[in-house]
Amino acid sequence: MKFYFFLFSVCFISLMVFYSCSAEEEESVAPVVQTPQPEPEPLEYTLTVSATEGGTVSTEGGTYEEGTEVTITASANEGYRFTGWEGNNSTNESLTITLNSNQTYQALFELIPIYTLTVTTSEGGTVSTEGGEYEEGTEVTITATPDEGYEFVGWTGAIESAELEVQLLVSEAKEVNAVFLKILSGTSESIQLCELENYHIERGVGLGYPRYDYSLKSVGNLKITLIFVDFDDEPASRNINDVYNYFNPVSSDFFSKSSYDKLNIEFEVIDKWYRMSKISSDYLSPPDGSSHHSYLSEALSLADKDYDFSTTDHFVVVTNPDAKHFVNGPAFQGNSYWNFQADGKIFYSSTNSGYDLNYWGGLWLNHEVLHNMGLPDLYNYGGDPTWHGFVGEFSIMGLISGFAPDLFAYEKWMLGWLDEAEIFCFENGNVVTDIIPLESYSEGSKMIILPISDMESLIIENRRALNLDQNIPDEGVLVYLVDTSILTGKGTIEIIPKDKSDEQKKNALLKKGDVLIYDNYQIEVLFNTEDFYRIEITKN
Repeated sequence: MKFYFFLFSVCFISLMVFYSCSAEEEESVAPVVQTPQPEPEPLEYTLTVSATEGGTVSTEGGTYEEGTEVTITASANEGYRFTGWEGNNSTNESLTITLNSNQTYQALFELIPIYTLTVTTSEGGTVSTEGGEYEEGTEVTITATPDEGYEFVGWTGAIESAELEVQLLVSEAKEVNAVFLKILSGTSESIQLCELENYHIERGVGLGYPRYDYSLKSVGNLKITLIFVDFDDEPASRNINDVYNYFNPVSSDFFSKSSYDKLNIEFEVIDKWYRMSKISSDYLSPPDGSSHHSYLSEALSLADKDYDFSTTDHFVVVTNPDAKHFVNGPAFQGNSYWNFQADGKIFYSSTNSGYDLNYWGGLWLNHEVLHNMGLPDLYNYGGDPTWHGFVGEFSIMGLISGFAPDLFAYEKWMLGWLDEAEIFCFENGNVVTDIIPLESYSEGSKMIILPISDMESLIIENRRALNLDQNIPDEGVLVYLVDTSILTGKGTIEIIPKDKSDEQKKNALLKKGDVLIYDNYQIEVLFNTEDFYRIEITKN
């Protein structure tokens, strides 16, 4: 009985403990209610694509989810070209973009410029195309073909080349010219055919052959001794070296350049003013032959006491440049019986300066010493109707201060400064030949001689702004007549066309395309470069 009571008690107590714990848990933990969340909507962006006039795009865009990659391609219409994108710095026709915002792009196109290419040709050949209208950036091939008897010289204008076939990129309106020339033809005659008779040889100055036996040498080394003189009424106030500077180095440089270094001048200065025996006005100025000989002889005699004249080639008397009575300084040309002697040496010629040394400077000496070498005056004695209507400002033997003081080619020939290989002599038929600048040191023809008679020839030479002629205002082919029957100072050389009213002759130079007809000769200038003029000569 006691056992059943004990079992009942245990069960009752356990049931009470279980109930008590359950009641406490229900009071301390509230139930959790889970609410389901909706999925987020994906982000979308708008792409806008357009094109300007002249092309299209592969898509006009649309709405795309964030991160989408879209490729756009621009295509140009005919006659247009793609230049880039507005909204992007790329210049590629295809553009790939990633959408992370609203974006706008426009394909840009422009009209391709059209340019005119003009292809021309000179006489003597053809070209593969005459040109036309081309889009910018087009490469055009042009070929030149010379005709028989002609040669291709080169292209001028937008392209400079000597190749027969050239490629030209059209980037603007362009002009191209193919230049053809007649092939050189004909050969020079014997130089003896072109030698003129020296009609006035007894006068000591003139052009032609034979040369005057007593002329001063013009090739090699030439030593010139300077004698300085003054007068009781016109005593020298200048230092000799100051006066000598008129000639040094101007005079020697002129001879070197004009002769192509075939004549070398050495000056010897006697450093003393010699007093002449009479006052300045007692000497005839300008002198006649006898008084001039006496004046030069007295100066030589005074200096001979201090100087050995057997060691020199020539002497020049430098008159006090402040002595106004001596207006000018002429040259003296002697012979076997009328000359000067000192220390066993015979001098067949000499000269003295005058007040005009202050105007002409050292080139005065060149002019007068060239007389001693046998060259005539080329200005017009007396100045009627003009002083320089024969040769203008060409040659120091005309106007000493002219813009082209270098000697004419014919004068240089007379002095031995041009060799036979530099002279082209032509008499009959037709010839095409080149002539190089007279002032050039290069090999080639520098003078063309066209004989007319035993005493007349037509001369052609090429004058450029070089060396002694650097101040020439224009360049070209110079044509002149040499007539050895005419006396010095009367027009033994005269530039063609003749015009005595023109005292410069700067417009007498022929240019490319010019034609000159004189006597039976026709002279045409076919072409020119820096190196030569090509001349065609026909004798009718």
